Amino acid sequence: MIIAVPENVRRTLDSLENAGFQAFVVGGCVRDAARGVSPRDWDVCTSATPGETAAVFADYRIIETGRRHGTLTVHFDGDKIEITTFRRDGQYSDNRRPDSVSFVRDIETDLSRRDFTMNAMAYNQELIDPFGGLGDIKARFIRCVGDAGTRFREDALRIMRALRFASELGFDIENDTRAALFSHAHLLKNIAAERKTAEFNRLLLGGAYSVITEYREVIAAAVPALPEKIPDAIINAPNVLETRLALLFGQTHSADVAAALRAMKYPRVFTREIARRVSRRDPHGVLPKISDLAVRGEDLIALGLSGREVGAALRALLELVISGEVENKREALLNKSRGYVRRR
Repeated sequence: MIIAVPENVRRTLDSLENAGFQAFVVGGCVRDAARGVSPRDWDVCTSATPGETAAVFADYRIIETGRRHGTLTVHFDGDKIEITTFRRDGQYSDNRRPDSVSFVRDIETDLSRRDFTMNAMAYNQELIDPFGGLGDIKARFIRCVGDAGTRFREDALRIMRALRFASELGFDIENDTRAALFSHAHLLKNIAAERKTAEFNRLLLGGAYSVITEYREVIAAAVPALPEKIPDAIINAPNVLETRLALLFGQTHSADVAAALRAMKYPRVFTREIARRVSRRDPHGVLPKISDLAVRGEDLIALGLSGREVGAALRALLELVISGEVENKREALLNKSRGYVRRR
């Protein structure tokens, strides 16, 4: 297999090799190239320690924010290239990140710590593939490197990554890896909501229906409000996150949807919009404005509000409509407004 490596990445590899070190492109860029897809990001790994890497690129601007874990970012004519030292991970006490790392000199040790075989390949003139990643890509399989349970106990977010890849790539999940997904799903409770939501979003925007239905029990460990019945409408839904979320939660009470999305750390305005769409059974809708309310300022003045109270009440009513707590109907909004008058 031959991979066309961009010029600045090639310069990076050559500079490290000319200094006496091994260097490869690794991970997602190799996986994508093997699939016939042009990589968007190129990561370099090397036998050089961070200090040795910094010495090789002493004439360039270097960002050292990831140095503790072996990563330096080198600026090449506008490109930012991450260079990471081959490493071995220590214990994972939090099911997310290693407590420590140690640097090693051989590429296979580095590849052995990675999540899936398709991500455990390296390339520089020839392919380094000790775990059969290329064969799994051709077979359209997602398989863990080594023991799947060990990989998921190390980093439980890999559970959601496996499902996200299955959705995005249309790959099947190998049997041992599949079994470990179900038996280790409870570990997702240890992962930050933002991380789980980011993976869930990408899963939902892939070929999600079959993945969500087959692995609903696993995904529910990360998304507790996931409906028991996944709507068929998602199959042909537009590839728009707001629409797919509104369809997914379409039969759920809008207030419960809002609570679920807040727990998943979605932005506040985004949460309101999804809840509003669910409340109106309108997954393709747009966020309403004050001018869309079924009452006007003069209606509130007639109830006894005045001045800034009117604007504040209208904004409060809009919030209630968006969240689904109050229907956008004249009498419902007037009843709510009478409560504001009584509390003056």
